[in-house]
Amino acid sequence: MSSKNITQVAVVMESCTAGAAYLPTMADENVIVRNIGTIFLAGLPLIKAAAGEVMSAEDLRGAKLYCS
Repeated sequence: MSSKNITQVAVVMESCTAGAAYLPTMADENVIVRNIGTIFLAGLPLIKAAAGEVMSAEDLRGAKLYCS
C-alpha cells in the first residue's frame, strides 16, 4: 500500500501482544488509547520470569512511551 502512497493507520484499543504487535509497528500512523492500549512482544509474566522485574503494561509499552 505504501507504493501507492496510501497511508496506513492502526488503532490500538487493548493489548497487542506477540504477533499482533507487528501490525501497528508497520503502520504509518498509530492511535493508541491512553492507559489501555499497549504494544509488546513479551507479556508481563515473561518479563517477571526472565528479568525479575515487576512493571505495569503502560510502563512496558504504553501510549505514553510511543506518543512522547
